[in-house]
Amino acid sequence: RAGQAQRAAEQALARAESVRSDLLRVFHGSRPQAGGERSASQLLDQGEAIARERAAAGDALLAADLLAMVGDARIQRSEYAQAEALHRQALALLDGLPAGGPPRTRVRVLHGLARSGGTTGRSDEALALYAQAIALLPAAALPAEEALDLRLSELVMRSASGRHAQPVQALRELAAEVAAGPLAGSLRHLQVLDRLSTALALAGTPDDGELLESRLAL
Repeated sequence: RAGQAQRAAEQALARAESVRSDLLRVFHGSRPQAGGERSASQLLDQGEAIARERAAAGDALLAADLLAMVGDARIQRSEYAQAEALHRQALALLDGLPAGGPPRTRVRVLHGLARSGGTTGRSDEALALYAQAIALLPAAALPAEEALDLRLSELVMRSASGRHAQPVQALRELAAEVAAGPLAGSLRHLQVLDRLSTALALAGTPDDGELLESRLAL
């Protein structure tokens, strides 16, 4: 019975990932020209409706993932209150699943909530949510770029909050990790170096020559 439950959970997660990928392509394919902005809004509304239909049908995992995805899109549109409401609905659905749902989906929902909290000035709440999400990263098996985005976002929040020491060492370690991995030389790599430069400046320490050279090389 335990094996059947595990297989069912894996199948549900695979289905959620498949639908998520399809809808992401649709959302990203919208264009602001010729009414594209209106179309994007309609797509998001439709995404919410689909998520609620799935929740009513008992597919809480798929519903939670879709709500989180639409919430992330609403953050990009500066619709922070709506985004936070969607992420909280998604988290409530996951809380009703065994073990709080799959780690991958839970990390995405927590990340969305943290972004909403940080954007609306609740940095301590956001940092607590980031800590929960990062603690689940080993089990979540996120794509490398998505995991890096989460870790970098947490460090940026710490740097910008004004109530914590600048995370210079953590950013140095992250930069070294990225430089040794598959994202070396990517835009994400440059973003990490840029954030390290900012943290150094805020800490009263200018770029050293090696950091400046690395940033220019990218």
